Amino acid sequence: MLSHQESTTSARAKKYPLLVESPHPRYRFHSQYDTVSWLHEIPGHKTLKDGYAHEPLWINPIDCEARGIKQGDMIRIFNERGSVFTAAYVTERMMPGVVRIPNGAGYDPVEIGKSSRGGTINTINPLNTTSRNAPGMVTNAFLVQVEKWEGELK
Repeated sequence: MLSHQESTTSARAKKYPLLVESPHPRYRFHSQYDTVSWLHEIPGHKTLKDGYAHEPLWINPIDCEARGIKQGDMIRIFNERGSVFTAAYVTERMMPGVVRIPNGAGYDPVEIGKSSRGGTINTINPLNTTSRNAPGMVTNAFLVQVEKWEGELK
């Protein structure tokens, strides 16, 4: 039986056990309005840390406990494609094994094409496009791993 490579039952899920669901954001249109500072005050929309508005990753407390992550901690979301640095938004609204980060956040590369601290998932989502005429993201969910991050982001 064939399975999708982003499935939680695939071989990749052993290394990248969390499934990212990536809906459209509630308070912006793709990256438009991503820098509107008063929108950053809405709980769960952005996490302000060291003067930077991070796109939060919604994650269940059970997944956080397994990784030593607490509310507001800086985290790295990654897979073999790249990584995104952001802040943890710990909530029971996410079921264990599933995390959430809206698509369309502004791109702020740490390493161009490999990592971003702006919250854009384009460095970690599958690269297939909708068609040769429409460069949209094909999937709405994909596999990642999450770890607490204590390094510097330049």
